[in-house]
Amino acid sequence: MFKIVGALIIAGGAAGGISFVMGQFGGYGIFGSVLGNQGLPLKVFAIIFLVVLMIALPNMVGWNEMTKAFSTAPQQSAGRRPQQRPRAPKPDTPETYSKPKPTAKSKAGGENGADGEANQATNGAAAQNQEPEDEPEPEPEEPLSEEVVEAQKSVMSFMGLSMEFITGNNPELVKGGKLSAFNQFGTDLFLAGAAEAYSESHGIKNDMPQVIKTCVEAMGRTADRAGQFSAKYDSYLLEPRYLDMFRTGREAMSSSMLDEVMRAKAAAGELDEEEEKFWEDDIETDIGIFLVNALDDWNVKETKNTSGTVTVLFTDIVASTAFTQEHGDAVSQKLVNAHNRVVREALRKFDGREIKHTGDGIMAAFGQATQGVESAMDMMRGITKHNAAVPELPLHLNIGINAGEPIQEDDDLFGTPVQLAARVCAFAGTDQIAVSKLVKDLCAGKGLKFNDLGDVEFKGFTEKIPVSEVLWRETTEEKK
Repeated sequence: MFKIVGALIIAGGAAGGISFVMGQFGGYGIFGSVLGNQGLPLKVFAIIFLVVLMIALPNMVGWNEMTKAFSTAPQQSAGRRPQQRPRAPKPDTPETYSKPKPTAKSKAGGENGADGEANQATNGAAAQNQEPEDEPEPEPEEPLSEEVVEAQKSVMSFMGLSMEFITGNNPELVKGGKLSAFNQFGTDLFLAGAAEAYSESHGIKNDMPQVIKTCVEAMGRTADRAGQFSAKYDSYLLEPRYLDMFRTGREAMSSSMLDEVMRAKAAAGELDEEEEKFWEDDIETDIGIFLVNALDDWNVKETKNTSGTVTVLFTDIVASTAFTQEHGDAVSQKLVNAHNRVVREALRKFDGREIKHTGDGIMAAFGQATQGVESAMDMMRGITKHNAAVPELPLHLNIGINAGEPIQEDDDLFGTPVQLAARVCAFAGTDQIAVSKLVKDLCAGKGLKFNDLGDVEFKGFTEKIPVSEVLWRETTEEKK
């Protein structure tokens, strides 16, 4: 009301002053033809008063204050503010990666509240002539269940281990102590996959968005961005490249949870002889390899040119089904994890692109045949080292390679070149790299050695296909 009275005084003073000056210099004449000469000074004063008031009033008094001033409803007493809704508790997170969060703006109004929301609430009350006291108080958010809080802690602990691994092994990904915006988004997708795997296994999938929001925010996103991501992350999964990051997060969390089960059983002394034979107490230290490999692929996948001739590689774990039947799912999963680490590391070294995981193997693509063959040789050297370090968990592979011009669709490869690569992989013996004649020809003059295995008849192909094996053991010895 004081501001309104002030605006009236300013308008009256300005109108009086301007009218007086116009009267002294005969300035009323310009209004005479329109307003008439009778009472002309008063008419001019009134017009000027209204014009000045229309200018001054909006600049001094907001619409929010105007509606309050002229509302017939009783007002809240001075100093009383609507009750602020409590914030949800945040789980404990690794200190290295948690960042101070900006204070959340109050959604209930007041001087520190969001202006847009406060104005909207006030205008709505004035339009409906509702008394503020009759409006229901905002309902406080229900406290999170123990299961959700535990999920948040577990996912953040998992992400903390992953980030520690990156810092120690791939520091170039965290230049300046943090991920780039592009890699941060990829990591958010990875985290979402991990949260989904955990939530599904613990029966709290309906609470998954809250788990994702809290964890993404703890990883350095603002509260608004974390909320937006958790609300629509599933829409990103329509993009195959984004889906790959999400799936890798699921796979990594599944592996981590399996290790946790084994760790708990070991602590309780409940491991049977078979499980104890394969148990590694420090398995969690390298869980970050999943995120490292995923980010490597995330950064190069779009820039790879797979048009024209593509070299297709398949890996297959030897006797994986029999191994599962003999040792159980838990130990079998460890074998798959070891395969994944060895193969993905070799793909990263030789610029390979993982197309998909086949359950007991991986399909990959290369721009050049020599890259595919050298990557396969590196895989074989990797499993040799693994078997020497962990003899109780023996890993053996078949690898098949072919080249051609496959059909490329939705980040996947189809057609005859892919089918032949799969057939050649199935033909290969234990720890053998088998390649088609085209691959051998493309590697001519590159210092690679091959041994002809003859012409092989493959299902689905009318003619026999010449197949060779890569002499990777001899090449390895020569390099030593």
